[in-house]
Amino acid sequence: MNILFLTESYPYPPHSGNQLRCYNILKGMSASNNVYLISTDQNKIDKEYLRHVGEIVLEQEVIQVPKNSFVFALKALFDFRPY
Repeated sequence: MNILFLTESYPYPPHSGNQLRCYNILKGMSASNNVYLISTDQNKIDKEYLRHVGEIVLEQEVIQVPKNSFVFALKALFDFRPY
């Protein structure tokens, strides 16, 4: 079965609760399924982390999102586009 797994933060290294949960779900599902990962992150991902998760999933894509800041939120108040 092909599974697309979406996360709001990159699941490796699994330090926090959400990352730990996502990482273990990925490992479990990839044992008998084809898993594809799409993840967002605010920081640059280390190549070693990408390689490690790449051994678990078939393909992965990390989308870099800008960091939220007070100035960014203040600008959004006067913009017609959604925050």
